Amino acid sequence: MASHSSSKDLKISIAAFDEKLQIMLNAQARLKWELDDLRQENKKLREESTKFKAEYQEIKKKHRQLEKDFKKSRYFAKIVTNKLTPTGGISELKEVIDHYIESIDAVIAKLRQTL
Repeated sequence: MASHSSSKDLKISIAAFDEKLQIMLNAQARLKWELDDLRQENKKLREESTKFKAEYQEIKKKHRQLEKDFKKSRYFAKIVTNKLTPTGGISELKEVIDHYIESIDAVIAKLRQTL
């Protein structure tokens, strides 16, 4: 009778072990799928990060150029004031102002490109 009881206990233990093993195998498969998904997401995020870094560098470059152009525009009023000479006349001033307007239009065009 003792061997019958130990045989029964052994079968119960094996069944419990088999059940736990199946649970662990299912968990492993699920975790493997999750790992694959996370790797794909990580790859996608790295690609987006690289793209955003490149865009950032381009915007930074354009911003520096616009700052330079803006700093130049601060001096327009001073230059126009200095151009007012008694001998120069209105026609010369008009030419200078037209030139500055063209420069301002170019700056506005650059600003529109960055937006």
